[in-house]
Amino acid sequence: MFGIPVRIRTAALEITGDKEATGVRTAEVKSNGEIVQKRERVVDADFVCVAGGLTPLAELASIIGCSFKYIPELGGHVPLHNEQMQTNVPNLYVAGNITGIESAKVAMARGKWRV
Repeated sequence: MFGIPVRIRTAALEITGDKEATGVRTAEVKSNGEIVQKRERVVDADFVCVAGGLTPLAELASIIGCSFKYIPELGGHVPLHNEQMQTNVPNLYVAGNITGIESAKVAMARGKWRV
């Protein structure tokens, strides 16, 4: 959003700078949280925002028999759905973070009714 990069599967190891942020040292992480040492890098930055632990909220769809697929890039198990957001359960449509952790802009777009 607004041209600001979002890094998934990335851990912030250190925010550099003395009295203000000048960058962040990052590393790629595996799905189990293990740091990939050879994938460390320092990114120049004057502002750092860290988020973590996001998981699609899919319990209700799971309970009523919705089919799922594990997609690590989207935050875990997400319900299978077609382009109209319809699942294999009759009359069950999905939108928002249940379809995968993405930006708010993507979630809002998916939630709009299309005829």
